[in-house]
Amino acid sequence: MNLRIPQGWQAVPLGELAIEGPTNGYSPQSDPNGQGSLSLKLSATTQQRLILNEETIKRLREEIAPDASVWLRPGDLLVQRSNTAELVGTAAIFDGPPNTYIYPDLMMRLRFGDEATTRWVWRYMNSAAGRRFFRVMAAGAAGSMPKISGAKLRTMLIPVPPLPEQRRIADILDKADAIRRKRKEAITLTEDLLRSAFLEMFGDPLTNPKGWQVEPLAKLGRITTGNTPSRAVDEYFGDNIEWIKSDNINTPSHYLTRATEGLSAQGRTVGRTAPARSTLMTCIAGSPDCIGNVALADREVAFNQQINAVTPHDGVDHRFLYVLLLVGKHLVQAASTNSMKGMVSKGKLAEVRVPVPPLRAQRRFGETFDRVLRIGQRQESAFHDAELLFAATVQRAFSGQLMRAGDPC
Repeated sequence: MNLRIPQGWQAVPLGELAIEGPTNGYSPQSDPNGQGSLSLKLSATTQQRLILNEETIKRLREEIAPDASVWLRPGDLLVQRSNTAELVGTAAIFDGPPNTYIYPDLMMRLRFGDEATTRWVWRYMNSAAGRRFFRVMAAGAAGSMPKISGAKLRTMLIPVPPLPEQRRIADILDKADAIRRKRKEAITLTEDLLRSAFLEMFGDPLTNPKGWQVEPLAKLGRITTGNTPSRAVDEYFGDNIEWIKSDNINTPSHYLTRATEGLSAQGRTVGRTAPARSTLMTCIAGSPDCIGNVALADREVAFNQQINAVTPHDGVDHRFLYVLLLVGKHLVQAASTNSMKGMVSKGKLAEVRVPVPPLRAQRRFGETFDRVLRIGQRQESAFHDAELLFAATVQRAFSGQLMRAGDPC
């Protein structure tokens, strides 16, 4: 791939920068109840930085030998050698404890002679130019996840300025990234605030510590199961109305994300639609984590059979009901039976029993919801601005536009 290099910089193949690697990891069988070593999952690096928690690490059945080459140490650069087209090649620096985790076969590890080079390569791999390299060089059969080989990765040309300039630009990128991450953390804190406000006012829906009256969900709203028109009839699909699926529901903004597919006017007659306002949508089929996901509808949509719409009756505040199911997701998940593993029938969802405080209290919480939502929208806007700033700064960094005034260009 052609690479434009600022004056005074060099284009260096990655293989010449690395002192070790790229080398593939190791993926023996895992077991949640095993007594073996710990390994990273691919998800530990998909955010372009290391995330260590119960969702991103796994316990192996096998005890890895202390002198094995797959143990990680701080400063190792991990690259996803296989994933979706959007994520293959995603890179993250391991900054966890030494000799505690191994890395899986779907990752490659690189080691460099100094921390500055590691940071520089990491930033470049995750830049727009780096992402283009992986999209072009990753290969795979149709329907499979693309892969990047170690041999191809070694050919990746890295624009390299003198070492002091590397450090200076890397520091600028770190500061821009810190702004972005703080904005993201503020969004998370806003989401936590909403849950905390609900629990403070009403208590945990599972234990109902405040002794509210308990009713089946069907008494709070009309429940409608979605439907998928026949794919054999092309005329059913078009642009008349959005067709929501389960992946449009798991959203931090509390409202449905936009669908990429729609139903035609004809398809709408055999599908299911939800009113534009005051309806909430919940997943009733799919993976265990997906079941119980919930979002509000702010427009009229159609939806498939993995989703149930709940339209609150008069006397029930839709904002209260939404957060009740958001906080009480486990109540919906518990309605999945052995005979219908991975699914909650409409009848079982209707029978889910939930605490119901007086409407006055529901509306008071609804006002809190609106205030928190406005705060969250401001935080989302600020995060979007920080994302744009970071992307622009990265682009300028690797095109030589962050040089000091008076430097040659």
